[in-house]
Amino acid sequence: MLGFLLVVLLIPYLIAAYGLLFVKLRWGLRLFGAFIVATIGLLTAMFLVEAYPIIARDGVAVFLETRWDPVRESYGVLQALVGTVLTSAVAMALAMPMAIGVAVTINEILPARLRGIFGSLVDLTATMPTVIFGLWGLFVLGPFLQDAVNSVSRSLVGDDVMTSPYTLFTAGVLLAIMITPYAAAVIREGYALVPKPVEEAIYAMGATKFEAALIKLRYVRNYILGG
Repeated sequence: MLGFLLVVLLIPYLIAAYGLLFVKLRWGLRLFGAFIVATIGLLTAMFLVEAYPIIARDGVAVFLETRWDPVRESYGVLQALVGTVLTSAVAMALAMPMAIGVAVTINEILPARLRGIFGSLVDLTATMPTVIFGLWGLFVLGPFLQDAVNSVSRSLVGDDVMTSPYTLFTAGVLLAIMITPYAAAVIREGYALVPKPVEEAIYAMGATKFEAALIKLRYVRNYILGG
C-alpha cells in the first residue's frame, strides 16, 4: 500500500517540478499546491483503509476508549488524541509569542550587521533533526522542567506537582522549541516584505521601534497565522 502510494505521488511531483523549472513559475507553483493537497488526501485515505477493519468492528468506540491492548485486540485512541490536542495547544501558546519575539528582534532591534548572523542561526536551528531535539528533551529539558516547576510549587503549595519529567507539559514545551524557528522564519519573511513607504510613514508619524513593530505585525498578521 505504501509503495503504491509513493508511486502515485511521484508522478504529479515530477510533473509539478517540470512545470516549475521549465514551463512557467506560476503554473508550477499551482501544481505543487495541488500536489500537497493530493498528498494529504491520499495519506488520509490510506489511514482510513488500513483502519477500516477495526473501525467497522468497534465503530466510534475506537475514538472514545482509552484502553490499548493488542493482545485482546482492544484499541482505544482517545488518550492519544487528547494528548495530541493538549500538547499542540501548549506548543502553540508558547511558540507564537516566542516566534514573534524572535522575528521582531532580528528584523527591528538588532543592528544590521547582526541580523544576518542571528537569522542564519535561527534558520540553522530549523534544520536540526528532530531526533536531536527528542534526546535533548529526554535527558536535559525534562529533568530541568521538573526541578523548576517543583521548586516553584514547593514555595506556593508546599509539595511537588510534577512527579515525572516526562509529561504532556514537557512535550508541549519541547514541541514549542522545535517549531519556533519555522514560525519565526515565516514571520520574518512577511516582516521584511512590509513596503518601504509604509515603514517610512510609520516612523514619520513619530512611532517608536516598539510601536512600529506592533503596526508592522498587524500588517503581516497572515504570515503570523501561517507561521
